[in-house]
Formats: sequence, structure tokens, C-alpha cells
Amino acid sequence: MFKPVIRLMTSKARATYTGPVTRLLLQSMETTLEQQAWFAGDDFSAADIQMGYTVRALQARGGLGRDYPACQRWIMQMEARPAYKSAMEKNGDFQLLKD
Repeated sequence: MFKPVIRLMTSKARATYTGPVTRLLLQSMETTLEQQAWFAGDDFSAADIQMGYTVRALQARGGLGRDYPACQRWIMQMEARPAYKSAMEKNGDFQLLKD
């Protein structure tokens, strides 16, 4: 009984707030990564580790498509790092919980 109402409210929030804000933030990330290799400059840093979950979650949810090639490049750079590969071997690949 409550699920249809919650879905309606959620879809309305996504359409009016979450979607536009997400696109604005993604464009900001894209602009940053077009100008430099990593989020805090030319060298890998804690900023990249911090952004890792956010960017991968966007990718997993389908919000990081062809419109953001610099973000896609950044993901490939992250995945190529030996420490990232080691973490994936120990912990398994990135997964989000289902809605």
C-alpha cells in the first residue's frame, strides 16, 4: 500500500531536485578532470580515494554515461592502480544494495 506512494514521492524528488543537482555536480567533476588527471591535481591523492565511492556509485546507477569521458578515464586510471586491484581481490568488486 505504501510502496506506490513512496515511489511517486521518490520519482518526483529525483525529477525536481536530485536529477538536476546530480547533473550539475557531474559537470563540475567532468570539468575538473578535463583539466587535470586527478581530483586534487596531477598526482593521485586522498581526494581520489574519497571520490571513489561516489563516482563508482554513479556509474553503477547508470548516471555516468558517455557524456562524461573524463570521469570514465578517471575510473580506468583508478582501476589500473595496483592498490585498487589488490583491494578488489581482497574485498570483491563494487556492489550497491538494491532499492
